[in-house]
Amino acid sequence: MNKAFRDTAGGIAIAIALLAAGYFLGTFHTHPLTKAADFPAWVQAIGSIVAIFAAIGISYTQQRNAIKRESRKVIDENLYTVKSIRDELAVLSEGFELHVGKEIRSLKRGDILLIEWNPAERPFVVYEACASQLGKIDDDRLRKNIIYAFAQARGLVLSIRTNTRLIERLDAAQASPIVPGDERRQQSIDVCEDGLKSYAMRIKLAYARAKATEIEFNAAVGSYLERNAVE
Repeated sequence: MNKAFRDTAGGIAIAIALLAAGYFLGTFHTHPLTKAADFPAWVQAIGSIVAIFAAIGISYTQQRNAIKRESRKVIDENLYTVKSIRDELAVLSEGFELHVGKEIRSLKRGDILLIEWNPAERPFVVYEACASQLGKIDDDRLRKNIIYAFAQARGLVLSIRTNTRLIERLDAAQASPIVPGDERRQQSIDVCEDGLKSYAMRIKLAYARAKATEIEFNAAVGSYLERNAVE
């Protein structure tokens, strides 16, 4: 039973009750209780009115409880989505810290991030599965934080993969045979090293932005979970 139907049915029931009450009150006014023989009929009439209002009260309570249950169901689904996304980002963050976090933080201009690491091909399985649910989260700040946090994480993953490919090219150049008088080998090595030095600073900046976004994301998630906790 949808909300529109319940509202319409409730309105009709109230209207009927008011009409019935008006009818009995009008009848009482035009035909007041003057004989003892009329007493049972009026008791029955008043009882009918009370029964109608009681039925309306029960219907209203049931309707209100049904709306609350539906609302709570949506909130619980959103909480599940938010918690799942939070946990996935936490696991990704731990993975970065374990494999490259310390090395990225210690990078200085002119350094090369000499770590070959290939993150999972699909590191955002939960986020992708829950993407259709994001629009149902009734918190603009949180939705934006979720999207921005995963955009930053995705960019960092791609940067690490690209850095790994560049290192592989450098390794291949350094492993190539030395040919006397042929400068192409050294030129290839120099190009790879210059690219890696430049890319290292980009990775460090992307890492710093991702960590700052993660802090904002966790704060928004904590606020949302606290606000929608089961009372």
